[in-house]
Amino acid sequence: MENPVFELITSPIFIILALVALGVFIVSRFAPSSTAKRSRSKSDPLVTAVLGDRAKADRLMYYELKRTPGITRHEARRRALDRLTNDRT
Repeated sequence: MENPVFELITSPIFIILALVALGVFIVSRFAPSSTAKRSRSKSDPLVTAVLGDRAKADRLMYYELKRTPGITRHEARRRALDRLTNDRT
């Protein structure tokens, strides 16, 4: 008489389910969470000011770099935020 637990563990369906569960666990551990994505945008005030539109934030930064070629990207983002804030008031 064979052991029913051994039969269950060695069944193809159980093995497939176990591998799928393992894959979901691994992906969920290494994928960035939505909180991490939100915290990145919160750390960049320019992205926050344009409601999370990173492409728009980059365009505004490149505009400032084009106007004043010698500045850093950080300074360009700061100036873009200043310009955006002033334009909105």
